[in-house]
Amino acid sequence: MTKLDLVLARIKQLPPERQDYFAMEIEFMLDHDNGEGILTDEQWAEVEAELRNPDPNPIPHDELVAEFEEKYGLSKEEAPHDRSLSIRRNTW
Repeated sequence: MTKLDLVLARIKQLPPERQDYFAMEIEFMLDHDNGEGILTDEQWAEVEAELRNPDPNPIPHDELVAEFEEKYGLSKEEAPHDRSLSIRRNTW
C-alpha cells in the first residue's frame, strides 16, 4: 500500500463534509502544480545556509510583535501570535 493509499483511506473515514474539504484542497494543488518548486535552487541554498548558521541573538517574540505593531500599526488582537516563537533580528 502506498502512502497515498494510506492517506486516502484516512480521508474516507472522515465525515462527508471533511472529505469534500480535503478533496477541494487536493484538487486546488493539482490545478496549480506546474511541476516546479516554490523556491529557486539559489533561494533554497540561501535558506539552507541560514539554517546551518542560527542567529546567536534571536529577537524574543514579544519584542518582534511590538516592533511589528509599531511599524505596521496592528494591535495584538489584529495579529494573534504564539509567544514561544523567535526570529532573527533585522531580517526583514
